[in-house]
Amino acid sequence: MKKIYLILLLCFWSNTSFAKINIFTCLPEWSSLAQEIAQDKANIFSATNHNEDPHYVQAKPSLIAKIRNADLVFCSGASLEEGWLPLLLQKTYKTSTKKGEIGYFMASDFVEKLEVINDKSISRAMGHIHPQGNPHIHLNPHNIAKVAQEFTRRLKIIDPDNSEFFENNYQEFSKKWQLSIKKWQKKAENLKKMPIIVQHNAWSYLIDWIDLDLVAQIEDKPGVSPSGKHLEKLIDISQNNKIDLIIYTSFEESRYANWLSKKTGIKSIEAPFTINKPRNINNLFDLFDAILSTLQVYKSDQYKQK
Repeated sequence: MKKIYLILLLCFWSNTSFAKINIFTCLPEWSSLAQEIAQDKANIFSATNHNEDPHYVQAKPSLIAKIRNADLVFCSGASLEEGWLPLLLQKTYKTSTKKGEIGYFMASDFVEKLEVINDKSISRAMGHIHPQGNPHIHLNPHNIAKVAQEFTRRLKIIDPDNSEFFENNYQEFSKKWQLSIKKWQKKAENLKKMPIIVQHNAWSYLIDWIDLDLVAQIEDKPGVSPSGKHLEKLIDISQNNKIDLIIYTSFEESRYANWLSKKTGIKSIEAPFTINKPRNINNLFDLFDAILSTLQVYKSDQYKQK
């Protein structure tokens, strides 16, 4: 009888002492950051991958199952996931992941957002706009540093037994991250004022951080396919301005960018935007290395427009 009791006690102790917290992230970049801090103390799940537009995600049963088990929901916010995250959260049983609770973490709430719209007359006719500000905050590494600090604070509250572990990981990550920012900023010096055209305003924080010159956007309204009139206008803009590059993300339709490229001779590329393991972008450090390296290729004097 003692033996059975001991076995049961050990099983209970094992389950309670080594239980991992469950982190549900909306985007691959937040999964990567969570991994840096939580490491093997958490089960980390991303609802999307590099090929999925985070604006449009189906609230599938598999996602409902994952979010029901979550101790922490980690997303961008600023209405980026408004079409599907609230539907998932309605299916959860845990009050700790409801809006306003410690397990409900919207990264954009902790940085200074760009493109905030205070006009109350906005409507869907204006396209897929975000009145609370542009939600693609991860493309400025200074924002990542702020989000990492708040994420660590919440982890320590949710799982106090591993508080020291999380703090040590955060300190190590922060040290490496700040050194990397210095390296990236030095590397980006010759990219200042590089003239580009983008498919969608997903790149605003990158443009602001390294001071790129955004000449035009392919979408005349956010999230809406461009009109023929706007495409013709883009040709005129391209002919009257020096443009180094047209960029789009892996989850965006490329045909308009490629069409404009053929019409103007300006190179169009799918630029690194988030974690993309098939392209060897395995973490946030890789992401910024890849972004800057890609831009450098087309800023280089060796590159000639054809």
